[in-house]
Amino acid sequence: DAILFCSEAQARMFRARVATTADLYVAPLWVDSNFWRPAEEYRKPGSAPLRALFVGKINLRKGVPFLVRAASECDKSVSLTLVGGVDDELRPFLKNYEGEIDVLPSCTKTELRKHYQGHDLLVLPSLGDSFGFVAMEAMACGLPVVVSENCGAPVPNPSWRVPVMDSAAIARRFEYYAANPQALEQDRQVARMFSLRFTPERYREKIKELYLRLLELSA
Repeated sequence: DAILFCSEAQARMFRARVATTADLYVAPLWVDSNFWRPAEEYRKPGSAPLRALFVGKINLRKGVPFLVRAASECDKSVSLTLVGGVDDELRPFLKNYEGEIDVLPSCTKTELRKHYQGHDLLVLPSLGDSFGFVAMEAMACGLPVVVSENCGAPVPNPSWRVPVMDSAAIARRFEYYAANPQALEQDRQVARMFSLRFTPERYREKIKELYLRLLELSA
């Protein structure tokens, strides 16, 4: 009777591939904004270079090659850090950029929060991601994000999305923030306020709505 999705992107990709008469219902996931929070003091916007962060499995599916190329195109104006386990398929590619990017291993949630708080921007250019928790965590920590059109994490503005497999589009977002520290500061606030809307209570209410709808259909 109903199929539950965690994001509009997930529902869209399903709809494009599967014919169904079921009701497609979207209930976005949540973020713990008490734990994921901005630092009391953070880097002043405009401090060069722009510090971009990626968190997740370092592989092709997450769009990492396109992100690395985008940062390389921006030369010294962008510093890129990748946090996560590296798939073997990508090790030869990353060797070409040794000294240009920082690759750090997976870490605890407390350490990850410090990484968020020490960067300016999170990038998640996934080829396909049903949600993308790290984008919500980053926004809760006060970071604007750049996500792909196939990443399910909600964003406050369509301009925060880029086409899949498009290094040039990612580079343009880097250049925008590097050249506009005031926009970076403003979007920090936008990101934090937007993340506060996605609470566990909100998720439970959405699920309750679905159950009530199903009960009405079966009455």
